[in-house]
Amino acid sequence: MGVELTVVVENTAVDDRLAVEHGLAVHIADGDRSFLFDTSATPQALVANAEALSIDLSGVEGVILSHGHHDHTGGVAAVLSARPGVAVYAHPDVFAPRWADRPNEPRRQIGWASGADDLSGAGATFCPVAAPLALTGAVRISGPISGPQPQVDRFRVRTGAGEAADEFADEVFLMLRGLDGWAVLTGCCHRGLPNTLRAAARLAAGDPIVAVCGGFHLGPAGPETLAQAADAIAQANPDAIYPCHCTGRAGREYLAERFGEKVRQIHGGTRLSF
Repeated sequence: MGVELTVVVENTAVDDRLAVEHGLAVHIADGDRSFLFDTSATPQALVANAEALSIDLSGVEGVILSHGHHDHTGGVAAVLSARPGVAVYAHPDVFAPRWADRPNEPRRQIGWASGADDLSGAGATFCPVAAPLALTGAVRISGPISGPQPQVDRFRVRTGAGEAADEFADEVFLMLRGLDGWAVLTGCCHRGLPNTLRAAARLAAGDPIVAVCGGFHLGPAGPETLAQAADAIAQANPDAIYPCHCTGRAGREYLAERFGEKVRQIHGGTRLSF
């Protein structure tokens, strides 16, 4: 039957019925089992779009968080309200305080400020992800992503040793087993497409990667980072590339020039089957 993916919230939408915001939430259905990958920035957008798209948040078996930024964790409380006690899958560092510290801009708190309170108040089951984890035969969480951290933005995190540059130890992505191979679904790809797709290739264990989807964090990327990202996609050799969220206009245009019709922009309301 394959896996069905619905973009619930994204920076853009297929029509005016749907709320848009800088965030990402994707519904994953594997037969009668369903999950939510990230929850966008606000519960209001998540709830409104889920209703418009006929997605029942009370039927979600688990929430998978790609990393601890607010534009991916902001709607968690809405899912907990719809389904108290739901399983929440994330790396333990997802709760770490985080900031954006960019030149000529005020320093901003961008972490999941209410994370621990959200979960304990609703009796949620927190499932720490420190290694690859299969949720179903077709839905797998990557676990941590190894490799050198690309320095394309100024993000900070509080660790046990104090504040440091964020190397996104908490970031994970999804592997979705379709009829013809694996689809890779990323939240923001802060660990970079080269690291992410190397990890995906290991997890695919020789099976084809047929699609790469999600936020690729190429908005602030320079020419070298763009070329490295495209080279990593070329090495993976997917049939389709679905950029969204933080990929950025320049990133989308670069990928379109490199890969042509393989690049297909997705929006809130987009439905894909693998």
